[in-house]
Amino acid sequence: MVRATNTRSEFWAETWRESILAFDPGYTYFRTALRGITSVILSFFAISIVVSHFNQPPTLAFFGVIIAQMSAIVIADATRRQQQITMLILPIPAGLAVTLSILLSPWQEARLIAFLVVTFAIVYIRRFGLRWLALGIITFMSYFAPLFFPIHASAIPWALNALLISCAISYAIRFWVFADRPQRLLMLHLRSFHVRLARVLDRLSVAFEELAGVGDQSEAMLEEHRLHLRRAVVRVNESSLLIEQFLNSSDSNAVRAKAEKIVMSLFEQELAFRKILVRSEELVRGRGLDVQTLHELGLLARRAASVVRSQGNFDAGFDSVSPRVRDFAKCLTAALETVRTCSRGQDAAAGVESEAAIEMAAPGLGVVANAGGAPAASLSLHPATRQAIQATLATALASMVGYAISPERWYWASLTAFLIFAGASRGETLQRAFTRVVGTAGGLATGFVVAYVLSGHKSVEWALVIACVFFGVYGARLAFGFWTATLFSAMIAILFDVIGQFSLHILVLRLEETAIGAVIGALVSAYVLPTSTRATVRKALADLLATMSQVLRELPLRPPAQASLSRMEIVRRLRRVDRDLQALRLAAAPITSRIPIMKQGDLPLILHDAALLAHFLRHLATAPAPAGEAAGDDEVQLSLLKSELAERMSRIAEALRTPAAAAQLGAPELKAPAAASADSGPARLLGGMVSSVSQLAHFAADASASSQGKKPI
Repeated sequence: MVRATNTRSEFWAETWRESILAFDPGYTYFRTALRGITSVILSFFAISIVVSHFNQPPTLAFFGVIIAQMSAIVIADATRRQQQITMLILPIPAGLAVTLSILLSPWQEARLIAFLVVTFAIVYIRRFGLRWLALGIITFMSYFAPLFFPIHASAIPWALNALLISCAISYAIRFWVFADRPQRLLMLHLRSFHVRLARVLDRLSVAFEELAGVGDQSEAMLEEHRLHLRRAVVRVNESSLLIEQFLNSSDSNAVRAKAEKIVMSLFEQELAFRKILVRSEELVRGRGLDVQTLHELGLLARRAASVVRSQGNFDAGFDSVSPRVRDFAKCLTAALETVRTCSRGQDAAAGVESEAAIEMAAPGLGVVANAGGAPAASLSLHPATRQAIQATLATALASMVGYAISPERWYWASLTAFLIFAGASRGETLQRAFTRVVGTAGGLATGFVVAYVLSGHKSVEWALVIACVFFGVYGARLAFGFWTATLFSAMIAILFDVIGQFSLHILVLRLEETAIGAVIGALVSAYVLPTSTRATVRKALADLLATMSQVLRELPLRPPAQASLSRMEIVRRLRRVDRDLQALRLAAAPITSRIPIMKQGDLPLILHDAALLAHFLRHLATAPAPAGEAAGDDEVQLSLLKSELAERMSRIAEALRTPAAAAQLGAPELKAPAAASADSGPARLLGGMVSSVSQLAHFAADASASSQGKKPI
């Protein structure tokens, strides 16, 4: 009985660990939150002890907490060395900002003007990279902190001491206590990759089982399952790109030396799983699958998922499966053999240790604001300059309106107006404004209930404050900051009860000031030097098409083993396509999210066509030509079609960037080759690309016409 209980507990522990790895590759968010909360707690107690001993204001401890918390979230340079430099530079601008804010406190007008100058400067310097983004945000919070926690000029030396103590503790926690272990971190990322691979098969198994249960396979149900499977594959691809980014940016020479082998193995595994989905699609598209066959397919997929998790052998039992399932079983077997072989190579390359030796230590990926985007045609301003003007104007207006409502708490409106300008486009700003207001409302309501129920139980309330900070840092990059706004607002409600200032009035005031800042920020983003979300999407799509055009133009139709390009070079080029496709999805997120704030129009279909085009290109680059195909006259015709496709994609990209170039899209539509209906080979892949390119050409023409007519698309 005890053994069964242990087995059950181990099962649930493994399931929970797998769920976290699937959601948080490499425990990246968890490690960031762990570092952040440890730095916050130690900074608070260390500074509290110092200021109480010398009879200084206790609010200095909260200033140190802000610095520790923000440094954990926003310092996200590519390498450990760069992060160390940023941490060492940090006290200089932060110290100047807090000193200036305190010295100007007797002159409120001058203090507000300096506040706006600081706001403009730190938004502008984001253009120079992650280090300047981090220094800018922490400098802003250093200037802002004395507004929230009033500090007298006589306490300036102690404020600087608090800053140094907080920075020293944060440095020690990040680089000594939870120091990077590159090889162990690599193992965690690889495990996350395989967990996501297994979940693709889980999703495929569910699809087969649900189709078997319904019996009638409607097109709507098939499309729903396709959507879920595409999302699962995108998550696998995201893991691949994240691992590649980690390998290229690691300070460990040993890890970088293994990068090429690991990148190749990840690509081969991802490609093998895409083949499984293609084969599944062909089976279902043929219809006529009876219930028993669908159940058999679901069972095979479920068994394969278990094999991926255990890294064992897969025996499909070809003699026992039905003929219609046999080809699918062979495809699964080949894919799992690829995973098993590549996994052995990965483990040897990574030099991984036992699971018990894993330490939760790795560089945190903070909030990365994308200051890019497509500049408006009528303006020559850099996007960072334009956004700096927007943020400064929004902060000024929010400060004035917020002060009119509450002379004591006006800074909540200012802070909100500043924080929502972290995106690249109008849509991202609107999304952030909406999620921040909704998150604040939900957090305050939750905090009010918790504070009311637990009033008087300060130890429990302090524990909840710590939990809110931990999970707020953990979710800092999720849903445009929704969870951070929710948890930090709940924390404020509980904290006010702890310090004896809790009231319904102050919570309502917090919501009012947040709403004011969000609304003003959204209006400024929409009407003052706006950067259209759809223009940003068009630019991202143009970049993707330009990259694919270049890859296709240089791609031979012969098998990679016989071609002038090595397979590693082909993989590098296809990874550039993957990164551009990921950037396109991020740019379109405000429009295509599950709760869109803008009219979607044809954009979801366009994203699907772009992803399909990348899919065909990937298989064209990696699948060898079948015997007898692409030879003689057929090879010449397909080569011509390939060149025409590459040229047309290049013209579409130019039309998306420059509306006047849309006239060049008036060329006759391309025609798919006669062999495009074949089951495999360059002819079918090029035929599929023709269809997707035609759809994207229509989109570019409509987008250009709409842009010239100044109508939204």
